Amino acid sequence: MSNDKLKRAHYTVKRLRNKPPIRKRLFMLRFCILAKCLCTSECANYTSSTRKGLSMLLNIATRAAISYTARNILPMKKTPMLLNDVMRRLRYALSLDNSATISIFKLVDYTLEEEYLSNMMKREDEEGFLPCRDKTLAMFLDGLIIKKRGKREGVTPPVLASGERLSNNDILRKIKIAMNYQQEDMMKILRTGGFPVGKGELTALFRKADHRSYRPCGDQLLRNFLQGMVKTYRPEAHKK
Repeated sequence: MSNDKLKRAHYTVKRLRNKPPIRKRLFMLRFCILAKCLCTSECANYTSSTRKGLSMLLNIATRAAISYTARNILPMKKTPMLLNDVMRRLRYALSLDNSATISIFKLVDYTLEEEYLSNMMKREDEEGFLPCRDKTLAMFLDGLIIKKRGKREGVTPPVLASGERLSNNDILRKIKIAMNYQQEDMMKILRTGGFPVGKGELTALFRKADHRSYRPCGDQLLRNFLQGMVKTYRPEAHKK
């Protein structure tokens, strides 16, 4: 009997790996209940190796549930990430001064005034602060793609329509293209930024919004990704 239930526990853990977020949460709950029952009510009937295996599985499920809950269920205590923060951190990571930033905008046929750029780079509580618009950040990221990867003949980057928003997934995708990151590169940067994710979790960020496995990119993930870029490209500056 104990062997059958232990196999069920192993099977449950195995199924957790490839489930979409909502189903994964339910499977985690189901497994935690199963493992807890096995480790308490019938514990005396099991061999020491069986108890050890169940205890290990329960610890794995608990850590996974805590990690998933912290990222996807609990409300974020930090303030929402402004697009100004994205541009500011990206510029810092890639060591782009005002002149270099303005030249990037010129690659998409847009002339950005230095005063306007300086005001966008101010903190929100500073006098003269101007919010970065979705369209402005999109043009900056498209220009960065051209700077890093070259301009494709006959292809013009699409311009955001009035009222159209740039999602965190869009921002992450454009950075990925500009820097020519592969999956392992992005996972390494996220680990460096203190936000490790699995391959399936990362792949879900780049799915189409109507795909069943699509996952919205949260502010915390994007924030830590940019922090990981800073630590990767400017390790000495970060230590200061």
